[in-house]
Amino acid sequence: DLSVGFVTGANGAHLRRVEEEWGVIMMFAEYSGRDVTPAAGSGQPRRTETLAIFGPRRGRRGAQLTMMNVIEGKVTRYFSAKIRQFGETYHPDNVDDSWGTSTLEVREEIMPYALGKNGGTRRKLMAASGCIVQYLGNFAVMSGTKVEQTHASEYLTWLLQTLDGPVHVTDLDTRGDVTVVDVPGRIVGFIKGSRRESLSRHEEDWGVLMLFVGEHGQHGFPQQEGVVQLLIFGGERARKGAEIDIMCAMEFKQKGWCTSRMSPRLSDRDGFDVERIQLTEVEVSYSLGMKGETRKKLAAASGAIIQFVGTMCCIAGEPVERGRCKDYLGWLLGRLKGQCTIDARGRTDVTEIRVAAPNSKAMGVVTGKKGHTLQGVARETGTWCVVAKDHAGHERLCI
Repeated sequence: DLSVGFVTGANGAHLRRVEEEWGVIMMFAEYSGRDVTPAAGSGQPRRTETLAIFGPRRGRRGAQLTMMNVIEGKVTRYFSAKIRQFGETYHPDNVDDSWGTSTLEVREEIMPYALGKNGGTRRKLMAASGCIVQYLGNFAVMSGTKVEQTHASEYLTWLLQTLDGPVHVTDLDTRGDVTVVDVPGRIVGFIKGSRRESLSRHEEDWGVLMLFVGEHGQHGFPQQEGVVQLLIFGGERARKGAEIDIMCAMEFKQKGWCTSRMSPRLSDRDGFDVERIQLTEVEVSYSLGMKGETRKKLAAASGAIIQFVGTMCCIAGEPVERGRCKDYLGWLLGRLKGQCTIDARGRTDVTEIRVAAPNSKAMGVVTGKKGHTLQGVARETGTWCVVAKDHAGHERLCI
């Protein structure tokens, strides 16, 4: 009962925030305190209260561990001491063989690194492994399938190993959760960024974990010549997005490193795949837009991953996503040649708005000065908005 107010927060704000994060509903089922009649009838005041969590299993477990973390912060070692003495006791009889919980003890002095700034490292481990990860004292508690638990434990172990020296992963050839990228040794520092900021940004953007293997200038080791392997852990789509972003950065720093090994590629394969289209520098600049805004709109509207490695346009996704992205890119580049026609007949991914007005300024009002109004709408809604003529030559707005 000492932590009830801490758990709920001011006016229940913390409870509501956790509910939104995990998609659950929480309430104290039998609240009773000193000089308060228990909800279930008369009885002695209790020193503990029951918090009921309703929702799907994953959401319930995530919210439960979040609340346990809050209580552990208020009442030191309330849960971690029990884990140290009895081990994890998360209802083992109520879950099937594929879902459960495991723990990993972390040295007290490196707990800040395991957590990361504002819990960033913990969230990164969750995103990359698909496992629920939370800390109770100096114990990492991991809930999910056996595969997810194993991945989370391995990722955390390797991440902590970087504090003491190089990381070496022995089963790269047999793992299905890793992508290996060869990075020139002399630009490893550029790819990592100051205090690992660049890598962390890519990790947060894509929900992956990235580690350099071997000795590459850290912990007093000399800068390695030749190639250093960068390991990207996570789901297939997230890994590919992060890989292409890293390739883009490498090509910027060492021109020709990636593009010399790449060639245009089209694919009709079912499932996730990558296609590559050769563009000119002018086309790349136009497709990127100011601060990459146009590229982001194409990606959001099509659902595909699109990035430019030098002058090579890489498009990754499912067949429908890749097809949409290629269409949108083709229409966009057509504007460079004065081709402003989009034939939307038979398409299910477009909404057409015809602006009818007695003067020619109506469309300008809709798009705003230099198209800023339309760009803002596209950015907020995750769409690509463009003014173009239809097959009959009539101008309209396509979303």
